[in-house]
Amino acid sequence: MRAKKIAYIVCDSGLGHLSRSLKIASEIVKRNVNVFFFCNKKKLKKINFKKNNNLKFINFLSGHNKQVNSQNYFYKIEKKIPDLKQFDIVVSDNLPEALMCHNNVILISNFFWHRTITKFNNYRNIENILKQKKPLIICNEYVSHSYINSYENVEKLGFFTDYNKKIIKKYHVLLVSEGTSCTKFSDKFYLLKYIKIVGPFFDKIFLDPKYFNDKKFYKFTKKVNKDIFLAKYNDQMFRLVTHAIIKPGLGLVTDCISNNISCYYFYKNFNKEFRYNARKLDYFRIGKILNIKNIINLKNELKQVQIKYKNYSSLKWSAHKQAAQIIINKININEK
Repeated sequence: MRAKKIAYIVCDSGLGHLSRSLKIASEIVKRNVNVFFFCNKKKLKKINFKKNNNLKFINFLSGHNKQVNSQNYFYKIEKKIPDLKQFDIVVSDNLPEALMCHNNVILISNFFWHRTITKFNNYRNIENILKQKKPLIICNEYVSHSYINSYENVEKLGFFTDYNKKIIKKYHVLLVSEGTSCTKFSDKFYLLKYIKIVGPFFDKIFLDPKYFNDKKFYKFTKKVNKDIFLAKYNDQMFRLVTHAIIKPGLGLVTDCISNNISCYYFYKNFNKEFRYNARKLDYFRIGKILNIKNIINLKNELKQVQIKYKNYSSLKWSAHKQAAQIIINKININEK
């Protein structure tokens, strides 16, 4: 019997989609299934993962960040998707356009771009395809948009990583970051008023490269706290950090909370996805929205000698393993 072949195609916005997809794909190949992973290969250098001969990479650029505001977005993305007929099943991370290229598609999506971007002429096209083909949609139960529930075949899971149980925080360490996706209208300087309030109470501060390399931002933060370091987003950094002022992209949020980091979310000038994420995460008490009240409370907390940090062990974890099993089961059902 020939080994099954899966095409896994990934939206190239930021690193969150890629990181989540790699974790799922890495679990799938353990079941002796070949996964052909279509992604922006340059971004693979920024993510740690175990290589496997059954996991084969093909360079794929959805051109997402450049094209989401285009009226022809749907047409352009569809044209970029390669021929997928040779595969038994297609897993698509947030690219419903794959439904036009294969009859057996599973979507990994907490939201859809055609419902997030305001000027989207092909809204009806995508909605019609979703209703006609009724694909299985795997999502995160904490932050998936409410309209996801309106589709017929939805599987809600937890966070797509394992929870890091063995963590001991010895110092107060702050991370300030807006993640890796392209943000044309970022207004990072309004964050400085919050850093000024709590910055002096941290033993060190990690700054996102966008902030670290900005002379004005770096100079101001350096006056507040002398111990400023470049954020490298590796395991060592996440183990040290106790608090984070971050944009609520799900990839970065997952990295933080899986390491018991208290998060404060900002979303000024960002799209609907991030505003929605911040409100939902705040609702579930998975961090707080960044505002003066919450930052003053944090300041008072930091004045205490005892190191306090969150414990998120009660949340649902290891969704990447569950998703992989769902995909394998789907292949087996189709085979019968």
